[in-house]
Amino acid sequence: MMILLVDDEPFAVDDLAMTIDWDALGIEAVFKAYSGAEALDILGRRPIDIVVTDITMPGMSGLELAAAIRKRWKQTKVILLSGYAEFDYARQALEIGVSEYLTKPISDEEFVRKLEQVMQTIRREWQEIASYERAMSLFEEHLPLLRNNLLRDLIQGKKISRDRLASQLAKFQLPFEAGCRVALLVMRLEGSRSFSADDMFLFEYAIDNIARELYGGDFALWNCSDELGHLVYAVKPAAEASDGAESESYARITRLAEDLQRSVEHYLRGRISVVISRTGAFPDDLPALYQSSLGLLRRYIGSEHGFFMTMDREDDPGDVASLTKLYEPPSFMQLFESGRWENALEKLDAVFAELAHKRIDTAEHLREIHSQLLAACFYIAHKNGKMLADLAGVELTDRQPPLDAAQLKDWGTQLVNRIRNRLEAEMSDTRRQLVRQVHEYIDSHLDSATLQSIAHHVSLHPVYLSKVYKQETGHSISDTIYRRRMEQATHLLRNTKLKIYEITTMLGYSSAHYFIKLFKEYSGLTPQEYRDRAEG
Repeated sequence: MMILLVDDEPFAVDDLAMTIDWDALGIEAVFKAYSGAEALDILGRRPIDIVVTDITMPGMSGLELAAAIRKRWKQTKVILLSGYAEFDYARQALEIGVSEYLTKPISDEEFVRKLEQVMQTIRREWQEIASYERAMSLFEEHLPLLRNNLLRDLIQGKKISRDRLASQLAKFQLPFEAGCRVALLVMRLEGSRSFSADDMFLFEYAIDNIARELYGGDFALWNCSDELGHLVYAVKPAAEASDGAESESYARITRLAEDLQRSVEHYLRGRISVVISRTGAFPDDLPALYQSSLGLLRRYIGSEHGFFMTMDREDDPGDVASLTKLYEPPSFMQLFESGRWENALEKLDAVFAELAHKRIDTAEHLREIHSQLLAACFYIAHKNGKMLADLAGVELTDRQPPLDAAQLKDWGTQLVNRIRNRLEAEMSDTRRQLVRQVHEYIDSHLDSATLQSIAHHVSLHPVYLSKVYKQETGHSISDTIYRRRMEQATHLLRNTKLKIYEITTMLGYSSAHYFIKLFKEYSGLTPQEYRDRAEG
């Protein structure tokens, strides 16, 4: 969670920011504002969960700020602090939905207790928002998309465990199970005089309505749109077919698909080309059925329109097998971009395992692997603002395609590991450089440095900056600002004749009393006691 502290007295905000152990409470970032207008500006830029504000401020009071927050950011909670235990203030706070109305002075323990209660309320409200009933409502709303994505993954060969697939089929209310016999209908949409190019989704929707009307209760249908814009249907008999009835079911699937094509032409004034695959076992045969159907579209239909073709005959695409693992999602580019280097090496192993299994380690297949992997490496190098030769070394990037599979696999593994090591090292260097930037900014803006100003200076989100900084140093940024100020204070007290109030101003504190309090917590002595001891 993120909290915003608001008070027109800077020392009050700074005191509260320094004295509470926010990390222990689970607060990710603490923001500070010294007026209602500044608070609204921060709220407009950051997802603040809790605002703690003084009630009496010039310009915009805490009550006015709370009302503005209630109007624009309904999930944000407000805690009001007031030096007056007046009923009228409390009544107004209640009317605008303030979470807590606390009167000063309040102990740190009492403040933390009230804050934890508000945080618990926030968690409870978000749990209700993410409740089972609401989740189920959203699930029902997105069910068509979930079904579409699952079938698309299966026809593209994405590996899903049997248990997980069975669970998803049940959740998505799909009457398919492992081992059942299915056929694929692949339809290429070729336009309609009834729908403009911008309304093709309506054309697709109308086709789906016709398909479900035709196949009715006799067949189960499950459809998706593939990456090429085709409509793909998995079709199976609604009831388990008896022995010898599979050919009859296939014949009915074919006849109904012909009716579908004619209905699209007659009622929608549109054209589609249809390919019906052979039947196969679900889900293992889906990728092969899908690729074979695309092959028929490519070889026999091409750019023609309104064709209909089945695969009830053997079709020989030739003697050369293709490498399916090389193109299965996620691609090398996707794995590199998301930093999934181990998965990229596993994909490389799978490609060469397929190469060996199919016995297709020809020079052309090796060049295919080489070019695909090299293209992905060029992509990730340029994405990171590097030349590949600088990132992985000239000896790897300028090497000609190896002559055998073992050499190619070794080259690919070296290339991936070289890029991985360099990018991870650069990320570590970048984080160390970020820490240096933070320290330099604090040292040069010791009187005004805050998490917000530092995040703005390094162009990072405050929460992300806080996490990275703490991972690298073990300290929070507010702790570092505090220590640097106290270190500077000890230096000034030992080596200058500056007055206490002058040092207070130089370090950015608006109250000498507050500075003295902080310094005593740091050193165990008041500033004057420290100076006297140093001079003695």
